Amino acid sequence: MRLAIPLLLTLAACKPTAQSLLDPIDTRVQVDAGADLLPSLCSIANVALCDGFEGDVLAYPPWLVVAHAGAVDIDRLRAYRGLRSIRFHTDPMPDTVEPRRHTELTEVDTIPPSLVALRFFVYLPSPTPVAGWRLASMLDRADPNVGAMLFVTPEGRFDLVGAAGDEHLSSTTLPLDRWACLEWRLTRGPTGGSRLFLDGQEIPDLTLTNTRVEPPAGVGLLGVGLAFFGNANLQPAYDLWVDELIVDPAPIGCSR
Repeated sequence: MRLAIPLLLTLAACKPTAQSLLDPIDTRVQVDAGADLLPSLCSIANVALCDGFEGDVLAYPPWLVVAHAGAVDIDRLRAYRGLRSIRFHTDPMPDTVEPRRHTELTEVDTIPPSLVALRFFVYLPSPTPVAGWRLASMLDRADPNVGAMLFVTPEGRFDLVGAAGDEHLSSTTLPLDRWACLEWRLTRGPTGGSRLFLDGQEIPDLTLTNTRVEPPAGVGLLGVGLAFFGNANLQPAYDLWVDELIVDPAPIGCSR
């Protein structure tokens, strides 16, 4: 591959610097003619499941797509690592006749028996949605799919809801207009608990111990996406991007 002359001159003038894996990466300005300057690490992650969404289409298994009044697709314009990510799009809500806007990826094949660690990089452009929405879930596989759910409020705050309907509202907000690293660790069983990490730092007011967060039948379905349920807010279209998604029985961190 041949790089354009201006880019070669720019690269020659720059001194090498250390790049933190948590620094925001926008491949729209760091990719030239298909050159990948920060490749996906999924091939060396050594975990139960890792997907950088670098293929032309979503693979099944592991992914099932849920899309109601929206779409889930591979995006080639924005990525944290690699050249592509997954984009969740919800259509605008011009009235209150149909309040549901639901676009998610779910998978059922790589759920560990005890600790479940779900890690992904997420990008939400401003402004924050006017209605609360579900970002991630660990649910019972059987209908009606009860379980632990991670929401984001209209103010942008994280809101964890357990299988029994218990709500835990955080003072921490989801960052906007940059890639953020999120890791959700759920320990299964009656004496389990839940922990949420943002950019590698634990969110203290969402640390739950000796608490059954998962459904009684156990976690059988993992989900991530952009889902609005049961609200009557008029709202525009929204987009959310996710990249480098990992599922594993052990803690993951942001460097893999």
